[in-house]
Amino acid sequence: MARSLASDIPEDGLGQSLWVDLVWAWRFRMARRRPLRWRRPAPGDMEAWHGHTEIARFGDMLEWVADVDGRRWFIASRDWHGWPDPPEFAVFAVA
Repeated sequence: MARSLASDIPEDGLGQSLWVDLVWAWRFRMARRRPLRWRRPAPGDMEAWHGHTEIARFGDMLEWVADVDGRRWFIASRDWHGWPDPPEFAVFAVA
């Protein structure tokens, strides 16, 4: 359902509709309730992170990885952070 309502979104990975934002907020709320076991990234994790064209640009150094239901969750830090730049850490869940 979310895919059909958001089909007019540009493919740049940054454009979002209100529906996509609401789905994200619900998924984020559900994810916060889960206990996660974080680990340091292995070489294969680093390759997956740097090979991902859309999310690798949002973080400079891969810090932690969690395997959750067939997805890899990444925490990456940025070299430049703080006002007016984005926060230091970014979290991503990738299938």
